[in-house]
Amino acid sequence: MASDLRVLHARDFLITSVHGELDLAGSKKALNEVAQAGVFSSGSNVMLDIRDVPGKLSLPDVMSFTQEFASLQTDKGLKTAVLTTPNRFDNAEFFAVRAKDMGLKVQAFTSFEDAFDWLAL
Repeated sequence: MASDLRVLHARDFLITSVHGELDLAGSKKALNEVAQAGVFSSGSNVMLDIRDVPGKLSLPDVMSFTQEFASLQTDKGLKTAVLTTPNRFDNAEFFAVRAKDMGLKVQAFTSFEDAFDWLAL
């Protein structure tokens, strides 16, 4: 069972241009660096806080990022909550559904408290 919670903010793993467009290659590299630090293998549930991401990711970008995220998960039993704003919930939910299809425990939320409660179960 997970012993603690790690909160990753968008700036920790999403790289964007000055125009707010996703740098997919840079973001994947940053996510790999986070994984190298042991965040996804430390016995910790993770909250991805993407509330302050500028712009909206395209569905192909979300799919590609989800595949990269899933490939880095060493403990498929840990939970990941994606915390977002209501106007971007569709992308977060799509990420969660794709991740679930890959065997991960991922859920999208617009409320920090709801995300925290789900992770604590």
